[in-house]
Amino acid sequence: MTICVDDRQCHFGTVVQGDIVLSEMGEAVKSELLKIPEIYPNATIDFWVIMPNHIHLILAINKKVGNGVETRRGASLDQNSGDCKETRRGASLLEAPQQNKFSPLVRGSLSSIINHFKGRATKAINRRFSHINFHWQTRFYDHIIRDEYDMDHCRDYIFCNSGKWYEDEENPENKKINV
Repeated sequence: MTICVDDRQCHFGTVVQGDIVLSEMGEAVKSELLKIPEIYPNATIDFWVIMPNHIHLILAINKKVGNGVETRRGASLDQNSGDCKETRRGASLLEAPQQNKFSPLVRGSLSSIINHFKGRATKAINRRFSHINFHWQTRFYDHIIRDEYDMDHCRDYIFCNSGKWYEDEENPENKKINV
């Protein structure tokens, strides 16, 4: 999925020679992002990257097994480095839940997890950076990963994203000004 900052403002850091360097605000967002599995035991962060004005994230809503939650972890990425193809080693397909996990009304659903993350991150940002009027885009882009090929493609895209920042349509420097 992709979660964007409102108006594509680059608050989370910069890209230097293909690597993302997080700002203090980016570090605050990272801290809240990594808390998702602690707050939602049914959620697993598989792969992620924080870009200057958006986040790419593979989040699995794990199916329940008995009294516990079955957790399957694939490769994880703190920040980008190394060969893009290396992300494929050890990858496992995450099980999709059998029931609807997209409804914002259901605790532990994708929408409720993202809304809660956005709220916590916004509060953390506003506490530390009261001079900035920070907002997220109201929605997020999601994509259901259906097979190993799709998982590999999504991981490669996330892993290589900062290296392609100067070509990225989310980079404000690439927006064409209509005169």
